[in-house]
Amino acid sequence: MWFRPVLMFALLSGCASADAPPTGGQVFAVTADPTVTPHRGSNSFSVHVRTLAGQPVAGATLDVLATMPAHGHEAPVPRVTDKGGGLYVVDDVIFSMAGLWQLRVVARAAQGSDGKTFQYEVP
Repeated sequence: MWFRPVLMFALLSGCASADAPPTGGQVFAVTADPTVTPHRGSNSFSVHVRTLAGQPVAGATLDVLATMPAHGHEAPVPRVTDKGGGLYVVDDVIFSMAGLWQLRVVARAAQGSDGKTFQYEVP
């Protein structure tokens, strides 16, 4: 069963740079919503990146990786499109088999960088 995960991060007081490693939950609020129920094959996700004050983070670089930890599978790198206003569309997320998959999203922008791992049960 899939769910709509949401993560709120505590604001980092300006000490992270865009080149810094992800701070692990201190810079952005990120949501990753599948456009349809995750399934075997190609999937798409709408990813919203906002500051904790709710402002959209435009022009961020997103690194996205899908993995199936139980089997050590790693999907090909998906395509990320910046739609503006803090909305990023992630296409071609390949879930090759049924089971629990993780989608790791790392956002890098002028405010800093941060990451979140989302989990989806693929039937």
